[in-house]
Amino acid sequence: MKSRKKLLAALCGVLIMAVAVVGTIAYLTHTTGPVTNTFTVGELLDDPDKFVVKEHEATDTDKDGVYTLGDKEVEENTYTVLPGVDLPKDPFVKTEEELKLDAYVFVEVVDKTGTNLHFTVDSDKWTELTGKTGPNNGKVYAMKANKGIAEAGSKLGPITILKDNKITVDNVEITDGAKQFGGDVTFYSYMIQAGGFADYNAAWAGFAGSGN
Repeated sequence: MKSRKKLLAALCGVLIMAVAVVGTIAYLTHTTGPVTNTFTVGELLDDPDKFVVKEHEATDTDKDGVYTLGDKEVEENTYTVLPGVDLPKDPFVKTEEELKLDAYVFVEVVDKTGTNLHFTVDSDKWTELTGKTGPNNGKVYAMKANKGIAEAGSKLGPITILKDNKITVDNVEITDGAKQFGGDVTFYSYMIQAGGFADYNAAWAGFAGSGN
């Protein structure tokens, strides 16, 4: 009987020792720092009003129908037209601050001038999107430099729109002044994010398809 009690005591002692050993075990662990993802809406410019299309002020100092361009930037000019006297006109696109993201740049030209007024968009700087019209039913052109992309971290332009910066006036007899020499031409410009589009054609299609 005594031997059995000794054996039980011995077993208990082993059990207590085993519990004591288990109670001191600690797993080897390491914990990383967090990976935080923050999402903000992208912007091409801090101030969208810093993307402009303007031209220099045209003045007829001598009141003889001959205009010259000054240094002041304006959003419109009004001309008195004489047959055979060309009109200086230099609409241009620019940003007045650096772009935050790459963007495709386009201009839309809405021509409602008379039959004897002519101008050409500068093909060295702009590529016409054949068959495409803008929100104002004008012809659309993509910027030609850098495959149409204005790069982030720099200002855009100014990039002039018209070849030779002028409107040519035919030297013909006036038979219907308003129809021949009246009307107006209006310029609009657009910037569209470059990210997500393969080229300027895809970017314009995305812009037009968005309901703009």
